[in-house]
Formats: sequence, C-alpha cells, structure tokens
Amino acid sequence: MEQLTLLVRAYGPRKKALLFHIRRHIDHLLSQLDARVLSVKTTSHDHVSVALSGSDSEFARNFIARELGAAPSLSVLKLGGQYQGFLTDVGRVGYGLYVNLGVMTVRCDALVPLHTLRAQFHMNDASVRSIARAYVLVDNLPASVVLTNINVPQHRIEARLSDVFLNRIFGWLSEPHERLLVFGVTADMIRAALERTGHTRDVDKIEALGLFEFSLRCKQSSRASGIVAAIGPYLRRIPIHLFIPHEARTLLGVESGDTA
Repeated sequence: MEQLTLLVRAYGPRKKALLFHIRRHIDHLLSQLDARVLSVKTTSHDHVSVALSGSDSEFARNFIARELGAAPSLSVLKLGGQYQGFLTDVGRVGYGLYVNLGVMTVRCDALVPLHTLRAQFHMNDASVRSIARAYVLVDNLPASVVLTNINVPQHRIEARLSDVFLNRIFGWLSEPHERLLVFGVTADMIRAALERTGHTRDVDKIEALGLFEFSLRCKQSSRASGIVAAIGPYLRRIPIHLFIPHEARTLLGVESGDTA
C-alpha cells in the first residue's frame, strides 16, 4: 500500500463533497493503471491524504503527487525556493502572517514577518491586521512564498510573499472590477449558485486560485455586494470575501496608478 498527503485541502461545510470530487478526479487519473484508491480523507489540518493499492501504486503515488502537488517534509525545503501554500490564522498574531505549506512531519508554517509585509505592501507603520484588511488577506487564500530562513532543529521557517502572489494582488487592486473570493467549494457549486440566482451574466470570469478556491471577477457594471447577497443562501456557511478595489485604494490613500 502507498500513501501520500497532498497540498490540496478539503475543509468547511462542503468537506465531504470536496473529498468526493477529488476522489473522482484521482480515479480518472488512475484509470489506465493497476492501482485503486483505498481511502481519501483529511489530516488534522485538512490536507487530503490518499491511500493506494495495486501493482502500479508506487507509480500512481508519484503521478498524483506531480499532478496535484504533494505536501513537503521540512527536510526537503530549500532556501530561496518558491512554495505554494495557504494563509492561515490571519490576524491571530501581531508579528506577521503564517502560510501553511503543508509540512506534515512536524507542523511548521512559514512566517512572513511584519517588517517584510510592511516593505512588500509599502505600508511602513501598519499592523498585520491593517495590511490584511486593506488587501483582503484572509484564511485559506492560496499564497506562494519564497523561503528566506529555514531552521530545521527549531522547526522554524521564514519567508517573503512571492512576486507572483504580489502581482496578482496589486493587479486586482488596479482593476475597476470588484471580486468575490470563495473558498471551500468546487467551480460547479459556484456556477450552480450563479445560475439559480440569475447572476451568471454579472460575473465575467471565474478564476481558480487553488483546487477549491476561486476568485469571481464581476463585470464592471456589477456590484459584488449584490451578488454575495443573492448567492449566499445557496453557499451557506461558505467563506466569501469581497475585494473592492476602489474601497481598498481609499483605505490605502492611493490612486489606481500607484498600486504596483
């Protein structure tokens, strides 16, 4: 039997549906192999854990890891390497932001220190909560980081947010389009909610940030607040956050051309 833990997470009120979705996806990936899925479940931190059997199970394990991304061990992380993760416990501490990289051998989230956040977001005297509020940095938001310090014996990782992540956030800020950030769902769930409420025409793009994390870009004439009020009952208890560029720019005291 082969086992692996994925970087992908299944969480929230639709966890069972998300696990069913990923199991079906894995079954499709393995359709030509002598390997079958014994179980798909979550770890204590909601990462998806998969058990496999069959003569091709070792190959299947490596194939799934390449396709979906495996949770790394602390020992394989490289200084200066870029890794994907999820923001976690945002605002719980005042000295920085934590990013869950999926390290499972010992739970070890990467810390982006406050001084690094201030420099990267050009907010010299701001608190973590002020930065998070201005840029809608929230729990479960997928974020990539570059590792700047790794202390294996003390189980400590420090990082900075990657240029890829920053460019996305600054790009959203400079656009006239409002956005909804919806986490812990599939794209089909979002489309069904939009169709039921007649708001499909108000969203011109559903962007996948992760397997179960999405950004809905509203048409320029549409308001995110109206859409969330309508679809909320169909996505009950699902985390939905609004990214309103003009409100964020007002909060930051900048014009749209000064956000990059």
